[in-house]
Amino acid sequence: MAPTRTISGTNTGLNGPTDIALDSAGYLYVGSWNVNSILVFAPGASGNMPPSRTISGGSTGLSFPLFSVALDSADNLFVSNFNANSITCLRRRMAMCPPRALSAAAARG
Repeated sequence: MAPTRTISGTNTGLNGPTDIALDSAGYLYVGSWNVNSILVFAPGASGNMPPSRTISGGSTGLSFPLFSVALDSADNLFVSNFNANSITCLRRRMAMCPPRALSAAAARG
């Protein structure tokens, strides 16, 4: 069976994609730990297309998003941070919004 679409190439910004999640509008969220970011592709994106958004930078709380990108029923984004031993929550479809970091230390009180 042939794939219905493939996202690949230098324009995509993909570099070590590790996990994906799809929101209710069809946006594809891709954890890319080699560039410490979440790449967001528009519904139907295919080929060598750049992401419609990139979530990255110090204010995001991302620290090597590895193997866990998830969305809840309200499309809030949850990302596990390998280097920080934490989970970051980013509000619905907002790149660069202030995160709420959940760490083991915070969970213990």
